[in-house]
Amino acid sequence: MNVRAVLSNPRAVLGASILAFFIVIALLAPVISPYSPTDINFPIGVGPSWKHWLGTTAGGQDILSQLIWGTRASVSVGLGTGALICHHHCHACVLSERLRACCGACVAKPASRPGACPASHRPQSAG
Repeated sequence: MNVRAVLSNPRAVLGASILAFFIVIALLAPVISPYSPTDINFPIGVGPSWKHWLGTTAGGQDILSQLIWGTRASVSVGLGTGALICHHHCHACVLSERLRACCGACVAKPASRPGACPASHRPQSAG
């Protein structure tokens, strides 16, 4: 896809900006997180304050730190899933093109011609 085409689409720019924001948060989690996400040395169940902007959990953990570190897992799962879907889609396109070449229109509209594409059908060789 052309970069100019993406940059001329405001929705694409907004989506890419949001994705970039979360990727930056995920990469900088060790630097920007105020506390360790597993540290349990805080008062239990405290609301938002200057020390704990989002408060603490019932286990005494800082919620903001957990949120920042959790972004890493979310971004990893999202990007991994996107890569897997893209990979699967590319193979599905190749497979569907081969089926269309083999069976013709019966693959595109199998209900209109039942039995028109037998399993034993092979393309005729030109020899």
